[in-house]
Amino acid sequence: MYEAAGLLCVKVSGASSWYDFIQTRILTVLGMHDSMPKYKKCDEGSADVALPYLLKNGETTPQKIPFYDNPLGPAGSIYSTLKDITTWLKVHTHAGQHNGQPFVSPYGLQQMHAPHMLMPATAAQQAMFNNNLYAYGMGWFIEPYKGVTLIHHGGNIDGFSVMGAFVPQEQLAIAILTNVDGKGLRGALMYEALDRALGVEGKDWSQEILKRNNETVTAALKANEQTAGESVVGAPSSYDLADYVGSYQQSGYCDIDIKLEGTELQAKYYGAWWPFIHCHYDVFEIDMSSRYDEKITVSFSLDNHGLIHSINVPVEPDIGDSVFKRKPIVLTDSEQEQWIGRYDYPVEGQSVDIGVKEQTLYLTITGQPAKALSCVQKDQHKLSFKIVGNDRSLLECIDDAQGNRKLVIKHPGATYDCPYLDNK
Repeated sequence: MYEAAGLLCVKVSGASSWYDFIQTRILTVLGMHDSMPKYKKCDEGSADVALPYLLKNGETTPQKIPFYDNPLGPAGSIYSTLKDITTWLKVHTHAGQHNGQPFVSPYGLQQMHAPHMLMPATAAQQAMFNNNLYAYGMGWFIEPYKGVTLIHHGGNIDGFSVMGAFVPQEQLAIAILTNVDGKGLRGALMYEALDRALGVEGKDWSQEILKRNNETVTAALKANEQTAGESVVGAPSSYDLADYVGSYQQSGYCDIDIKLEGTELQAKYYGAWWPFIHCHYDVFEIDMSSRYDEKITVSFSLDNHGLIHSINVPVEPDIGDSVFKRKPIVLTDSEQEQWIGRYDYPVEGQSVDIGVKEQTLYLTITGQPAKALSCVQKDQHKLSFKIVGNDRSLLECIDDAQGNRKLVIKHPGATYDCPYLDNK
């Protein structure tokens, strides 16, 4: 959604990119000279940059991890400083002004801070705050807190966690930057700072949030143990591991690529390669525990011909699995040319021709228009093709041990053997 908002900014403003829009319309105007919307630019422009760390579940010593070069600019790519973030928060506590000059209209600011979406309280929120009034505005969480309205939003990216919060009626702003993500420290610091600034008595937020964090860690470790023991012993996959290699696509997401390294599969997910481990049947696991303390269970689906058709991934668990369809297998020129020619068709007066146009194989049966083919399975002596636009039919190009080639055309209710006319 933030990527879509960033693209809209570019379209409406006429900027050359989202990065250019943020730099010229916000960062430069507000004098946020130490904030940069790209990691590489930040790395080149400063010798004093915080390093990212990961604290894995069940461990006490954080480990340094590489910087994440975020491909989605509008979601988590800006590198900043405490001073610059404070400058940004002051815009929200000073009626949209910067140094006495209008920057955001009062109406626009009001819309950002107004509740637009109700959010059910989590069990932890009810236990800690005895409150179930939570909402989301335009890019901000909104909640009542000890007689004031607290507006805040945090962010996590690999090795970093930030929190920006403010109370408009008190012209109070809080900025917190940490270089370990996902451990609740920013929340403890925010509520502790808020209590002190408001002069109210609150809980021991360090102990309160540490307790919740420990509960989460314990539950995660237990879940990993249970998952490890749930595989059905001896339940093989439908195909050899090499047959799952390929690229899988879903509109709106990056492709998921699978490759074979030696005897082990790897999957490219979140822009990085991870071990891709077989569990049982056609269920696998993307093992990201080396960096994210997370393993994602996925499954493959087969089509009516028994061929690998798609991979089901819980990208957004609340809406169920997202289906990534397998992309056609790319064949080399020599692999295509091997099948070009004329084949006998078991209907009098007809034949089958295989030709190539713009690096795509086409099937032509006498009297019928040419139909594009997409490769869906590749074996040592056989290639399997779908006829584009017709998932119900299958074309198999078979080369037997004696060097004889033939086509097998499988339609619902009918199968045609078509030998190559020049077979010796």
